[in-house]
Amino acid sequence: MRYRVAVMLGLFTTLAMALHNGFASLHLSYLYALIALVSVYVSATSFNDLADEAIDKINHKGKQGRLLVTKEASRRDLAIVGIAASIMMFVFGLLISPAAFLLMLASLAINIAYSLPPLRLSYRTFLVPFVLATGYVVVPYLLGIVVAKGTFTSTDTLFLASLYALFLARINLKDFRDRAGDSKFGKPTFLLRFGKPATIFASQVFLWLGTALAVTSFLRSQPAILVSLVYASLISWLLIRLRSIDEGPAEQVVIGVAAKVGNGLLLSFLAILLLGSEHAPSWVYTLVLVMLLAGSAANLKFLSQDPRQILESYRG
Repeated sequence: MRYRVAVMLGLFTTLAMALHNGFASLHLSYLYALIALVSVYVSATSFNDLADEAIDKINHKGKQGRLLVTKEASRRDLAIVGIAASIMMFVFGLLISPAAFLLMLASLAINIAYSLPPLRLSYRTFLVPFVLATGYVVVPYLLGIVVAKGTFTSTDTLFLASLYALFLARINLKDFRDRAGDSKFGKPTFLLRFGKPATIFASQVFLWLGTALAVTSFLRSQPAILVSLVYASLISWLLIRLRSIDEGPAEQVVIGVAAKVGNGLLLSFLAILLLGSEHAPSWVYTLVLVMLLAGSAANLKFLSQDPRQILESYRG
């Protein structure tokens, strides 16, 4: 389990729960959902590492996190872990509800179709980001609605579309770290096919589309809109800066910083939803958002003193 990504999955579920007032009372299904999400991610990474072992030996040589590359596990070990995690996600999905079980089934189908033959969607240039966004955003979000016992509404459509677009802006940049192996094995990523400027432009489009959809769906107050625009503008500036940086680790540092800013934006969304459901006074509302923004800035300043931390975060 690459815990940073697993936490992001949980955040998308939590956002859906917050929108549907799911924190009015806590129950055991919340724990089941957390275990199911972790199992989904362990299953996905196990199958993907099995499929991409040769590429990973180039892209992740000497790095922690790829157990086949570091020889901490055999292919048989990883297959057992992947199957066990798949069973766990089904078990805990059933413990929640039949709808949650179907979402786990959809997750497994996405994992297999993405990584393994015959479909191997990870080699389909235009499908990759959308398939990943479906698995990483749509399924966890829908699980949050199920756990909160909510009903999918028109607000969910806009909010989910916002989160989907914002994730596309982020995941579209993942191939910067993997150029060498992807090129050698003929993986037709968007970056290799269309180049750096086009890839960054696509992320800019998804970033501002996601921000506009967030304003349309649930950002009602001026402080919420203003803080969200600050986050989006900072990410946009980092993407502009990325264009002029030479290929190498410096690119990954900028992308890692942009991802951290994106996390701050999502946490602000969560605060907005929770404070709104509790009818918090406007001054409390504003203070919390400003504190989150200041916390994100302090975190980035701390990380900038040691870029290796940002690189590790970016590599997952």
